[in-house]
Amino acid sequence: VAIIDRYHRKPTIGKGFVKGLGIRHGALATSVNHNAHNLVVLGSDFVSMATAVNRLIDIGGGYVAAQGDEVVAQVELPVAGLLSMESYETVSAKFEALENAWKDRLGCSLDDRPLWTLNFLCSPVVPDYGITNRGILHSSTGKLVDVVL
Repeated sequence: VAIIDRYHRKPTIGKGFVKGLGIRHGALATSVNHNAHNLVVLGSDFVSMATAVNRLIDIGGGYVAAQGDEVVAQVELPVAGLLSMESYETVSAKFEALENAWKDRLGCSLDDRPLWTLNFLCSPVVPDYGITNRGILHSSTGKLVDVVL
């Protein structure tokens, strides 16, 4: 996983490892996450991660699932990277396709709303750890911890 600061000229990038999501192929990138709404990319390989992040930038934010150099699903949220001007029905259908792609193409093992899990993974205030653009933060102490112990 990588968290990329999207607000400064020289962005910081926090990196870490996540297990338990079961992603076997590809990557998922998003601009929606608590609390900072930085760019987040989670993936099994760097090519897929780069494809997802670059497409996310191209569409102005939202969610992108990629496998290798192919974008397999996306939800465009161009208003501050958080909102869409499309109809509820259109956005809802895109989210359903994205979650299906994440499970079917990328191999995510979470059954119920896997995107919500990703959104909260980046929160530095949820016990016990959160990943930020500066690295992995221990929520109780407010201190960064090493990625590898």
